[in-house]
Amino acid sequence: MMSFMFVATKAQQEQELLKIGSPIPNFNFSEVFYYPKAKVGLSDFKGKWLILDIWSRTCTVCIEGFPKLNKLQQEFAGQLNVLLVGMNDQRYNKDIKNLFDRIKIRQKLSLPIAYDSVFVKRFVLPGVPYVLVIDPKGIIRAIPKHGELTADLLDGLINPQKSGLVKIDSLRKKEPFFYSSELSNWHKGIPPIRNQDIEMGLSNGKYSSKIMRLEDLYLVAYFGRTRWILTDSLYGKAYRKPILEVKDPGLFVSNFNNEYGFYNYSLVVPPQRANKEYLQFAMQSDLMKYFGYKVVLEERDMPCWLLKVSGNAARKLKSKALVSSRKRDHAGFKYVKVPITDIIKSIWSYHQNGDPILDESGISGDIDLAIEADLTNLEDVRAVLAQQGVDLVKGTRKMKVIVIRD
Repeated sequence: MMSFMFVATKAQQEQELLKIGSPIPNFNFSEVFYYPKAKVGLSDFKGKWLILDIWSRTCTVCIEGFPKLNKLQQEFAGQLNVLLVGMNDQRYNKDIKNLFDRIKIRQKLSLPIAYDSVFVKRFVLPGVPYVLVIDPKGIIRAIPKHGELTADLLDGLINPQKSGLVKIDSLRKKEPFFYSSELSNWHKGIPPIRNQDIEMGLSNGKYSSKIMRLEDLYLVAYFGRTRWILTDSLYGKAYRKPILEVKDPGLFVSNFNNEYGFYNYSLVVPPQRANKEYLQFAMQSDLMKYFGYKVVLEERDMPCWLLKVSGNAARKLKSKALVSSRKRDHAGFKYVKVPITDIIKSIWSYHQNGDPILDESGISGDIDLAIEADLTNLEDVRAVLAQQGVDLVKGTRKMKVIVIRD
């Protein structure tokens, strides 16, 4: 879960709006851990840059970002403080302290953290993670969205004289290209509406999507969508990343901060031809005309993860329980009387952009399995599973894959 929404109440209407260039309102935190002081306020951080990272217990993206913040804190030591702000309201974030303590050990973090929901509720926050970059005088200098907080961004703010921020205006052409469709470069002024499934155009013959990487466009054109889940017919049968056999792969490189490598694409066909096959054919033709690559679908040995269980481990895992139960958070899970596919699904949900996880356990009945691991860290999960005779090993399987050539 990446974001949250507040219920529209009178209290919400009175919330303050945080703006770049405005002073951060004064704050005081009384529950601070892994910091020299148990109570801190804004004045404690004056004279250095400060990153406040507001997060919630159910936010996977937040927890995945902790190691990056930890690294930035080390890289800019002496110039920068980082303070996590964990929302500790009892309705949605009960037991958040225990979760963080377990994640801290798993991720080897040295980040200080404050727990406070009163501070958070003062402001209009569209979601979490919500990050504020505050200068030594207490002025908000950046509110980076997910993926935008980088060492280059901080270096450009902290050391403007050398500015590590790169502007590539020449690569941001605003003029659309027309054929039987429209293609243009995406920039941050355009709302990021991603329709990742070609079937979105079946009702009226109109397919449109914004902020698409080039490889995403090819996935939609040849597989019909950019993402598929465990129960999908494409899972384990089609590989989600195209193979590039081109001399210059530059067009497939994307950088959100520089607004480079993302496209807006729209396609209109007569309603009577609004079927999946024709929409994909038209999109394939457009990509050929726009970019000139030769594309083929091939069956190749592609990387995957194989879940294997030894005979002794399988006997130990076999469930004797009468009632099924499932409990999971970012620091582990406890499953009772569940199929092995539930274990795979739980791991895969944190690593959907990686290689597929395929079942080679040979287990047909229900099992019991509990682990303490940072589920956002696949190597940690593998190590803990191995202790119980469950191995997640690298392998290959025949899959269809898009091959793009000059």
